[in-house]
Amino acid sequence: YTYPQLTTLWSATSPGSILDRHGGSDLDRRGHETTQALLDAVNRMLLDMLAAVARKDYNDRRRRQTQGIEKAKQAGLYRGRQADTERHAAIADMLDRGMSWSQVSAATGASRSTIKRVVDARKAHETA
Repeated sequence: YTYPQLTTLWSATSPGSILDRHGGSDLDRRGHETTQALLDAVNRMLLDMLAAVARKDYNDRRRRQTQGIEKAKQAGLYRGRQADTERHAAIADMLDRGMSWSQVSAATGASRSTIKRVVDARKAHETA
């Protein structure tokens, strides 16, 4: 640290003068460090609390969704997510034309698991 006021004061004194320091810059610095440490701790605590509230909210929504799906299944109203038959037909057509899974994936944006689902469905249909 540089203390321009101290330099000015020092140049204005004569040999043998006594300087009495008031204000305590070291104390101020320690006080600032303490305040900063306290603020950091409070910020971490708030972030942890917000994360816990968000996690609880997420878990509550998932639980309620699961309950709703179960209730709809019991009433015979839930069918789940339906397959995109047009996309599956396009995938099957590309495979029939000899395209590799990687080529089909690149052309359609379908994942390998989706392509496998199409292949498995075709095998099940052929054996039935």
